[in-house]
Amino acid sequence: MNEMLGNQYFMARNYMEAANTFQSVLHDEPNNLNAKKKLIISLTQVGKYSKSLDLFFDLINENIDFIVDTDPIKDDCPCAELVNNLELVTKYGTHSLTTLQTLGILWLYCDINKSVEYFEKALQVKPNDEKTNAILYILKKKLSDNSQNYDVKYPS
Repeated sequence: MNEMLGNQYFMARNYMEAANTFQSVLHDEPNNLNAKKKLIISLTQVGKYSKSLDLFFDLINENIDFIVDTDPIKDDCPCAELVNNLELVTKYGTHSLTTLQTLGILWLYCDINKSVEYFEKALQVKPNDEKTNAILYILKKKLSDNSQNYDVKYPS
């Protein structure tokens, strides 16, 4: 029941209520990947970037395909509109680590290559960020597994 309510909030783009509801769902069902996937997006929209990044890392480390295989229409994924709004901010010179990581998170729901691009930009801002390096390793490994031609580098 809570997950259905969370989905309604998510579809209505009420990210605060969606985040609260999905957190409750995950408290009762810690392995609910659908709730986790939507909670990650919701948290990026309510300013809980660190928590979102941690959940994102956990999910891609556990099952990257669950995000990569997102169908933006079927899953009512708002990432395209959220990315568009956030990319406008970066066009005007705002390139904070948080903004770039958030774009990396959101892009993975639509395009793994764009996700890699933004996490690489995040490393330009903070080269020794362990979480960003670890995320990039997972993303590049996924690309390597798919194409066998991508240069995979281990995080330093």
